[in-house]
Amino acid sequence: MIRFSLHNPLLVNLVLVLVLVLGLLAWHSMPQEVFPTFERDILQVRTTFEGASPEEVERQVTIPIEEALDFLVDIDSVTSRSQEGLSTIQYKLMEGADPD
Repeated sequence: MIRFSLHNPLLVNLVLVLVLVLGLLAWHSMPQEVFPTFERDILQVRTTFEGASPEEVERQVTIPIEEALDFLVDIDSVTSRSQEGLSTIQYKLMEGADPD
């Protein structure tokens, strides 16, 4: 195959261009479902407070963040978790809500 390619470079380049063109045509004809859009329906706020107990994290970090973000609309549910040195708050958005 190498010897054939060396003796017929024009034919090898023509086949290469043909493969590239067919690949581009196949890519453009792919159905849209192949590249689905993902909706972001969960917002997560994660903060660290090193060395703090879960109660301290809840009192000094989690609750103030929840109160500061209380104005958000289109919220389906809020889940918060305070553990040693870490606070995680998840906001689940209603269907069709703008995550921005």
